[in-house]
Amino acid sequence: SDGPLDPYVRGPTASLTATLVNTSPTTSTGVGESLNLEVRLHSDGVARVRVMEKYGTAGTKYETARWTSDELILNEKEMVGATDAQILTASTNGDVLSEVVGKVFTPTPDQSQADMTNYVGLRYGGDDHVLLLRMEPFSFYLFRRSGDESSYGMPIVTVGERGLAHFEIRRAKEGDEAGAAAGDDGGNSDAVLMDDDDYIPPEDDEEDGEEDKAPVDEPEDKHGGKEIVGYWEDGLAIYADGTREERPVEDEAEAEHRKLLEEQSPDLDREGLWEESFGGHTDSKPYGPMSVGMDIKFPGSSHIFGLPEHASSTKLQTTHGPEAKYHDPYRLYNLDVFEYELDETMALYGEIPVIISQSLSGGGAGIFWFNPTETFVDVY
Repeated sequence: SDGPLDPYVRGPTASLTATLVNTSPTTSTGVGESLNLEVRLHSDGVARVRVMEKYGTAGTKYETARWTSDELILNEKEMVGATDAQILTASTNGDVLSEVVGKVFTPTPDQSQADMTNYVGLRYGGDDHVLLLRMEPFSFYLFRRSGDESSYGMPIVTVGERGLAHFEIRRAKEGDEAGAAAGDDGGNSDAVLMDDDDYIPPEDDEEDGEEDKAPVDEPEDKHGGKEIVGYWEDGLAIYADGTREERPVEDEAEAEHRKLLEEQSPDLDREGLWEESFGGHTDSKPYGPMSVGMDIKFPGSSHIFGLPEHASSTKLQTTHGPEAKYHDPYRLYNLDVFEYELDETMALYGEIPVIISQSLSGGGAGIFWFNPTETFVDVY
């Protein structure tokens, strides 16, 4: 991967670097996007996969690296790099690569075998671990061979298999001359480009020098005249009489209508791109939205634990589907909550984005989502 070294990264030297290219016809910025990929393998079996923005172009929003908290969280003395990493390709150690690909590849009716050139693997830890990367669409799988086993079983962790990887890069606001001047550098771009067909000229409503104005409706008081003394962490109001605002229940017809609008209107949420208001306060977003997301699966496991701190069971409960225990995702956010509710997914005093899995077939496995911002986690 090209570009300067990330000044925030800590730990062993990367065993593999590459560039991820967004091949979607529509991107968050409206132009071509690419990301840096780094894989660091540890002697204790840990595989650290790091995806970050490409940076280093002077005069742009991504001139410097996107901050991460390596120096605050990671203990470099305990991070010993694997010294026996081997590359697995179709032409190098192809038998091992073919074995692990066969564990995750599901052929379509017109396929008889996987295209091995779409995969690359890294074997390490005394040949007991294999990290398999699928190039397109991007996903990766961790395998572990234990005891006297001569072959690898099913992966203990899969990431990105459902195609839900999401990464919004920094951008400049429309009309920002400095960002527009940066243009498209072949990677990330600060300019949000708009086709001529997307431009809607303002209507000329003036007649005889006067402008007709439609009457403005008074906003509905959804609080019924009650005095607001605060807000819960979920954004619902706390009233002076001790009651709280109730969350509106969306019926099935409304949910289907909202889903249809979201599918037909990709720019539906542009109102909150550059700032958000909550409880009388406004937070600006000078780089625009910068959310990240990924799907993670623990094959062979029916019990997962972690995501502290929440006032709920140690075992994580489902939050999605008709039989879900909860109807809201687990929220990770540091808060000082007064009189928090029990058996809820609402955030509490601390947040640790780690999940531990246990299964008879694969043993114990875990994943650490190293992202310092507010995070919502759905459990299926």
